[in-house]
Amino acid sequence: LQVERESAGRPGELRWRTIPLPSTQVGADGRFELRATVEPGRYRLLASAPGMVPLAPIEFAVGADDLVVPMRVGYQLAASCWLPEDAPRYSVSLELASRSLSDARLSGGHSGRAPIGILGNSLVAPGGRVDTFWSAVDRGTYSLVVRLLGVAEPLLVIPDVMVPGPKGGDARLGSIDLRPMLQIVTLRVFDRVGRPLGD
Repeated sequence: LQVERESAGRPGELRWRTIPLPSTQVGADGRFELRATVEPGRYRLLASAPGMVPLAPIEFAVGADDLVVPMRVGYQLAASCWLPEDAPRYSVSLELASRSLSDARLSGGHSGRAPIGILGNSLVAPGGRVDTFWSAVDRGTYSLVVRLLGVAEPLLVIPDVMVPGPKGGDARLGSIDLRPMLQIVTLRVFDRVGRPLGD
């Protein structure tokens, strides 16, 4: 548990500063109590725990004794994709989008703004395989969106991904072969007299 207080920033800018608090214990019934000497102002609570769905900050009034923190258990999900062997592994990202397919095709991801969904944690495996994991996903139906760095249009969208998944997993996510969709291009640049640049 963490508490932040609104602080003054530049005109029109909202900033939050962390308030030092003693260690907080949460009882077996889920009740907790935070005690500190603070100034008047706006405060919000940040709560997180391993395996729980991330929560948005919860604004509260000092002295409140009825604050409810709606923690929910998250579910794990994994997907693996194959890239051409010479492709940079950081060039692809996988997101879980709760929006419709048409929304998923809007420009986003690594094209210049935040991804539209939950970005997975990717690990590079031998042979051009990229394994991606999500550790705490809320129950629901998602689209798996595969994006390339710098490209607005998704490379691939797999709809109707259920979380939690079916028994034995979703076969579509076990081996997503992107190799037929990609081609490695080598660009060589020369100066005016024909000398290669970048060597």
